[in-house]
Amino acid sequence: MSLATFDDTMLDITLELDDREIYNDIRSQVDVTVITPGDTSWTTWTKDDQAIKIFNDETLSPSSSASYTLYPRTGTSAEVWGTPVVEARYYAVNVFTDVSPTVVVTASTYNYITFTVYNNSPAYTMYLDTAKCTYTGKYYEKVVGNSTTGTETLTVRATDATSIALYGRSVMNLTWPLGQTHEQTEALAYSYLARYKDPVIRVKMTIIGKTDALIEEIYTRDISDLITVINTSLGLNADFYINKMDIYHDPFGLPTAEWTLEYQRTNETYTLFTLDTSELDGTHVLAY
Repeated sequence: MSLATFDDTMLDITLELDDREIYNDIRSQVDVTVITPGDTSWTTWTKDDQAIKIFNDETLSPSSSASYTLYPRTGTSAEVWGTPVVEARYYAVNVFTDVSPTVVVTASTYNYITFTVYNNSPAYTMYLDTAKCTYTGKYYEKVVGNSTTGTETLTVRATDATSIALYGRSVMNLTWPLGQTHEQTEALAYSYLARYKDPVIRVKMTIIGKTDALIEEIYTRDISDLITVINTSLGLNADFYINKMDIYHDPFGLPTAEWTLEYQRTNETYTLFTLDTSELDGTHVLAY
């Protein structure tokens, strides 16, 4: 936040555009560690297994039928299905009698078998217990090979055609590993380009202590203070840091200050956060 404001009526100003720090071709190259996963493959084998369905006291009325489906275990497939076997009972004269009902297969694939169960008795209800069917199952196992570790070179280049046309090409090489991914490295290169593609505005200004207010500014300002400079003729209204200062008395005995200023770049401004309309930064703090 600016500590003071100086305008046309208070000082003499010389403005210089310094192109000695222009960089408009930013090149960044970073070696990063890359882990490559191992190849994935599958091994298969077969073994005999059995699919089972429990009916939980489901019944078939006399002279009726119903369709059911059995499935192989999750993660396997059936190479060959056997013949379904259904265990059931009749209830007659207060006694349960085991029975093997007629079973007819209607469809089968690698992942199911469908069959119909018939109750051939015209008089008795059939109580269904279980259905079982053997099959030759095909099993799968995923095999992952060992991963390998290596390095990959990330190369990013950021340029500004307008700056190159005006001031000539000036290259900055970023060789330290500040970016870990392509996106981070690219963002780094473009942040440097935004900072250095234009000339630095440097201002020299002279303040003569003609008033008590100006005398106070001469003796209270310090190196690195941020001040606002306004000059209508130069079209200038911006914040600057004081880089250098000389104080002396002119021939009339008035205190005089000569300051060398440097323009505050956009990326040098900051605000931690605001409370209402006041910035809380290096000058203003929140306390209790």
